[in-house]
Amino acid sequence: MSNGPTWKDQRLQLLQQQLAAKQQNRLASFQPYPQQAAFVELGFEKRERLLLGETQVGKSECGSFEVACHLTGVYPSWWKGKRFDHPVHGWAAGISAELVRDVSQTKLCGRPGSEEDFGTGAIFKALLLGKTAGHGVTDGYDTIRVRHFGRIRRDRGGWGRRPTGGGRFNPHTGRSVDPVLGR
Repeated sequence: MSNGPTWKDQRLQLLQQQLAAKQQNRLASFQPYPQQAAFVELGFEKRERLLLGETQVGKSECGSFEVACHLTGVYPSWWKGKRFDHPVHGWAAGISAELVRDVSQTKLCGRPGSEEDFGTGAIFKALLLGKTAGHGVTDGYDTIRVRHFGRIRRDRGGWGRRPTGGGRFNPHTGRSVDPVLGR
């Protein structure tokens, strides 16, 4: 009988490592549906777009993926939409702080309240430099710091405080702050 790990143990360890790597770099594994790819591509020529669809068909996933690409500067080879070659700021906004935390923040950063899961969203762990706590909702972030390409800020006081490079579903250059298009 051997004292070392069996081939099953080695295989299990390898699969666990692969799963962890995939969870910490979801940008690499995102494959858009045709409608999502068309939405992203429209960003090349249209400043405002709307991704409209039924519940649970991938609208938030696509929007979060696009925001993560713009904030990090990491674009897949198939990307035909707008690209930012400079740092941008972005906002994640919603009807309430709870919805921002439960949808946008979760899709971008990972499960709220879990340090272990911070970096398992669309923005991969290696590019998340930190976060500041929000006010008024448990485990909500006010600001996240993203390596190289800026911040996402949830602002409770209105749209006019800082120029943005993008927002959920509405990336733009920041000359003026437009409300973010929702679903």
